[in-house]
Amino acid sequence: MRHLGELRLEDIVAVKLSKVYNLSAFDCNNGDINEFLRNDALTHQDEMIATTILFLHNDSILGFCSLAADAIKLSQEEKIECIQDKGDMKHYPQYPALKIARYGR
Repeated sequence: MRHLGELRLEDIVAVKLSKVYNLSAFDCNNGDINEFLRNDALTHQDEMIATTILFLHNDSILGFCSLAADAIKLSQEEKIECIQDKGDMKHYPQYPALKIARYGR
């Protein structure tokens, strides 16, 4: 069993942000991050820009992360190298990625 101070990892729950959560008490000592969670995260989620996951313990928000779909684009040099290295194997000009758009704890 792993402990985080007095918290047990097993007692932390990850949930998708929704209107039911009171975000006003969350404070990570970074005004921009606090403001994003309180004012922008749900809008970004509704507009499918990013999905925000809250980490809760006894209904208190310990932290959050906002995840966004992204892509890793290859430079022309990387594309040439990929073709040379892989021969006949299929290559892609970009690869899917998941970006941590915002994080607060």
